[in-house]
Amino acid sequence: MDGVGALVIGLLSGLHSAFGLRVCNGDWLLTTALAGGLFALAPIAAAMLVALIRKVSGNNYHPGMVILFTAIGVVGNLLLPFSAFAGATAALQHPARLSGGESLRDSFCYVLSQQNDLLGGSPEAARAITGAGEPVRWLAIASLIVVPAFVLFWITRQAKNAFRGGARWPARLYYAPFVILVFSTLSLPAGVVGLLWLGFLPVSAVGVLAVKLLGTPSDAVLHPSKADSLSEQRPVPPSPPPAKPQVQGASAQAAMPRQNPATQTAMPRQNPAAAAPRPNPPTQMYSQAQPLAQQPPLALCRRGLCRPPPASSPPALRSPAASP
Repeated sequence: MDGVGALVIGLLSGLHSAFGLRVCNGDWLLTTALAGGLFALAPIAAAMLVALIRKVSGNNYHPGMVILFTAIGVVGNLLLPFSAFAGATAALQHPARLSGGESLRDSFCYVLSQQNDLLGGSPEAARAITGAGEPVRWLAIASLIVVPAFVLFWITRQAKNAFRGGARWPARLYYAPFVILVFSTLSLPAGVVGLLWLGFLPVSAVGVLAVKLLGTPSDAVLHPSKADSLSEQRPVPPSPPPAKPQVQGASAQAAMPRQNPATQTAMPRQNPAAAAPRPNPPTQMYSQAQPLAQQPPLALCRRGLCRPPPASSPPALRSPAASP
């Protein structure tokens, strides 16, 4: 606790010297809220570490991995934030340890209570929620219950991004210690805890994007058995046949068979007289086409009314030279 307390004292002193604007004499109030934003980096770092480990382990949740993920959640979501909250409370309750701590005796906005009374000298968070006056009670409920509930929502989103592609129950084991942190801070001064939660909230929302940028583990890591079965079922392409050696250059010409000009057979020549087409014999032409006689209907012949057609004389033949 002494080492963490010394780190928190140095952190508060550095933030006050860099960003401690004396706006309405609220320099230490602003410094405490900025410190809460830096304390929110512990859960973000823990979630990113889990996401990197799962890129190697995948969904292999054997007892050793479950214990490891739970331990990371306890350290990042409970021990480190609670130590930081307690160290900030101890530092603000002893202004002499802080550089520029004498301004804690200044009245906030010149008419309200001193900054020391609003921070280290404020009542406990549990007593402020239950036993304070009506305005102070609602302010304590908003800063000590409502704001941590929103922070818890972003912490669960960080856990889901860290455990993407797998079961949900390891993520619940991971962020469950943060619920214990919320109840553990009720024993600290309400003013310090409320301002720390106000700084904790926006950084936790940005941390969801930081964890999501790491991406999801590959399918080969998440489902190794399926990847092996697909590789076994994949057909092996047939190997191409061996290429025949090609003879190049003069050896290729020597390998080609040569033809003897004496043995070559000459193509037979055609006689032009025999190849000419012969004229067709003269055709017989009829001088005039004779119409065909029509036979009477069968029904008239049965009644004895039909007459046999007259015999037609054969058409006269004439030579092709007599035709006009």
